[in-house]
Amino acid sequence: MGSNPTRSATCAVAPDSFVTASVTVGPRSGGRRRQLDGLRAIAFFAVFYNHAGGHIIWGQLGVRCFFALSGFLICGLLLDDDRPAGAVLRTFYWRRSLRIFPLYYLALGLIWSAHGLPSPWWHLAYGSNIAQYISRETNNVAHFWTLAIEEQFYAVFPLLLMAGRRRPGMTIAGALVASKAARVVLAIGDQSNWMDLLPHIGGETLLWGALAAVVLRRFPDLAAKRWWWLVFGGASLVTIWSLVRGIDFMELPIWSRSLDASPDGIGWASLAIGLWCAPTSSSCARLLSWKPLSAAGAISYGLYVFHVPVIHGDLGNAWLLQALIAPDLSWAATVWLFALPFTFAMALLSWHLLEAPVLRWREREPREVQHSSEVHWGQRA
Repeated sequence: MGSNPTRSATCAVAPDSFVTASVTVGPRSGGRRRQLDGLRAIAFFAVFYNHAGGHIIWGQLGVRCFFALSGFLICGLLLDDDRPAGAVLRTFYWRRSLRIFPLYYLALGLIWSAHGLPSPWWHLAYGSNIAQYISRETNNVAHFWTLAIEEQFYAVFPLLLMAGRRRPGMTIAGALVASKAARVVLAIGDQSNWMDLLPHIGGETLLWGALAAVVLRRFPDLAAKRWWWLVFGGASLVTIWSLVRGIDFMELPIWSRSLDASPDGIGWASLAIGLWCAPTSSSCARLLSWKPLSAAGAISYGLYVFHVPVIHGDLGNAWLLQALIAPDLSWAATVWLFALPFTFAMALLSWHLLEAPVLRWREREPREVQHSSEVHWGQRA
């Protein structure tokens, strides 16, 4: 798996010393890295397995993978846009709103009208994580805590990055230190996993992904040359740390529980850089770009939003269909054979009838805040 001789990487410094980079790695598919879509699909299946009765570690792995990829891609978009900060932020918030809000509020409305919604105003304000942290209870939209953390990250991080635009690496590193310090302090008094619901704690992996975007643009040639080691090292770190955390979490020392998300964040961030630079002819890129897998990753937002309500019977008729066709089927088998296909059906409908049409509205943004290089926005986070 050697380096691709056709790969090129260039790094230019803008007049304001804000480092930007353009990395070309083999042929592109509409500006997307299909191997990252494939990784998203694997992350979704890990989360689904957790909610289908599997170990919580699978859910943590999937969520942290989603977070690292989001941080990596979002920070990359912001770094690659060298216009004035105001124009960058207007474009970013316009496009993020169109990508996130329609499906989120549609799902909330459907669940609320069908079965009610606990603490509805918290959810409407993207505060699901805070509501759960306060109540220490789960509900039929418990998984929305991750969407809340991402939205809180999207609200604050671009402002932070623009404020520290001349030194983005130092800015993100400072945020990581603050996040880790908060985790250590909280871990002394709160030895549960509930602290991961707080944005400055659970968002740590997003920051590792963002730092990876800076590293890629600082050292594009090195990343292009060593992509395989980044993939192998990242996957190995995530795997080893998962085995360590497979021990009873409460039996680990406090320093280990405080460390928690860092190995996952570093591992997934390394994987993101490596897969971004991987030549399309490499075995890992071909595997993750397998059409069914990458297609699932492309609709992973809808899959994530709908899967828990479908499993719980709040949306769709998976359980009614199971009762008619195979009434003696076990709960776990029903989840995989009926709830999973229903989840895919709802995500596909959402994509074709809502998300894709709404995303076309991005072109209606004011002309002065449009970015001339659409390839930077082609990889939706």
